[in-house]
Amino acid sequence: MYIADDALRASFDRLLSSDPKAKKGLERTSALMYFLAFDALVSRVLASKTDVVDMNPSSANGQYNRNQFVAQYLNLVVISQSPAAHIHKLGSVTTEGARPDKRISANFLTTPLKRASQAAEPNEYPKRPSPLLVLGVAEGGSRWGVMRHTDWKANLASFLADSNSKTPFTDLAVVLSRRHKMPAKTHLDHTDLTNALKALFSDDLSDVWQKHLRIESKRAACPEISLQPSESRVLYPQAQSATTLNSRVGKISDRNRISYLERLLTQNGIPFDERLR
Repeated sequence: MYIADDALRASFDRLLSSDPKAKKGLERTSALMYFLAFDALVSRVLASKTDVVDMNPSSANGQYNRNQFVAQYLNLVVISQSPAAHIHKLGSVTTEGARPDKRISANFLTTPLKRASQAAEPNEYPKRPSPLLVLGVAEGGSRWGVMRHTDWKANLASFLADSNSKTPFTDLAVVLSRRHKMPAKTHLDHTDLTNALKALFSDDLSDVWQKHLRIESKRAACPEISLQPSESRVLYPQAQSATTLNSRVGKISDRNRISYLERLLTQNGIPFDERLR
């Protein structure tokens, strides 16, 4: 069983920021997803016992870690491959702009991480609303190391504070678990969601998340999370409507018909006013 269409759509829509500043919502979503991707990289890919991950582009190990980091990020934000669509910001899917792999390269690996590797001291990231990572930590003979910020557990909630949701951790868990196979039942509870999160992230992150899920499960606004047999495609970009498509086909047909009639008039020497096309 999988998260049902109605449950996924409702949770995703509630995560949209209530702040009218579009850039702010985009920046917070990006930083949050980079942190979640880093957690997944450390816990699920590297199974690392060290706190610091080398992301030096000049070393084989650093390049491998960078590629795996990008892969984890894509796993979180990509909605569909054809048409290509991804989560632009929480509550919004786009098919336009830079591809998400290009976005994370330009907005994280190339700019803030490179700047931190050249700085005198490691940099906290992001600056607003609060840091989740530390960039530019010494590792592998360079300053390209990345690690979790010591206050990430306390700071995590600030990235969901502006959403329209009264249960943001529940709604985000639903969205991120959209491809996870769930138990054979009609509805999920917060324990089921926690188990799904543990398949994606570290135990530390899942445990912090579970505390929020327990609190939110007691609220009247906590949603019922229904299930369905097949994986939901409700967030996929909508295909062009039949009306729009027929309208375009009609315009093309009319244009071809006019061209055909003009050729007939020309071939038979019948004058016509071309300005009336």
